[in-house]
Amino acid sequence: MAVSDGSELELVLDGQQLIIRRVDPGESLSALLERVTPDNRHGEVSTGEPRGREVW
Repeated sequence: MAVSDGSELELVLDGQQLIIRRVDPGESLSALLERVTPDNRHGEVSTGEPRGREVW
């Protein structure tokens, strides 16, 4: 598959190696979710204190 302007890419860090691969546009959400493992999930990310009228 060729990479061109507008291609969706996936970036994967494997140790000291950065792997860039094109995402198959026909890949379904369920196929993507099958690749989620406890090892590649991240925890909560703090975005700071609420500003404005956000309710947390």
